[in-house]
Amino acid sequence: MLCVQPILDATNETLEELDLTTLSTSDIPHGHLHLPLAAFVNLKSMNKLCRLALYGILDWKRDCLVLRDFAAVLRSLPTLNSVAQLLLKVSIYGERPFQECLKEDWEGICEEVVRVAAGKPLQFHLDLTVETKRLCEPTPGDAVLYGTIEDRVRTALSDYPHVSFHPLNAISRWQGQ
Repeated sequence: MLCVQPILDATNETLEELDLTTLSTSDIPHGHLHLPLAAFVNLKSMNKLCRLALYGILDWKRDCLVLRDFAAVLRSLPTLNSVAQLLLKVSIYGERPFQECLKEDWEGICEEVVRVAAGKPLQFHLDLTVETKRLCEPTPGDAVLYGTIEDRVRTALSDYPHVSFHPLNAISRWQGQ
């Protein structure tokens, strides 16, 4: 990860799309950790960036730093930027009732989204997935979790019509098939 910033610095005048992900430690038993992206990247000179995607793991049993990390990465973007599309993908490891996940600062992320938009149109995609050991099966309580978070985000962005919110979650993906 230490090589990422020099690459960003070298491409800051031309880079238009950037996908950043935390390293997956899922091959380690109980090792779903989010390594902080903000510790490795600073986007202060990325004024040509049009599309930014951030991927992270939220395991409330271990840490709840994903949203704070995403907010720090977004804060590093210059106020005058070209970002028109923003994707935040969060894989949630946990169990019902997901109370710790609901305590996260989803409104704080929205504040950063609005700051990045800076009055210009912005497509904001929030992709939430509850991860369990049983792939391709709905997790009890995940629909309530998705709905609660999406409602909070929608409410936080309601005064900003230039920010178009597009929620995506495992249930909406299954219904689309």
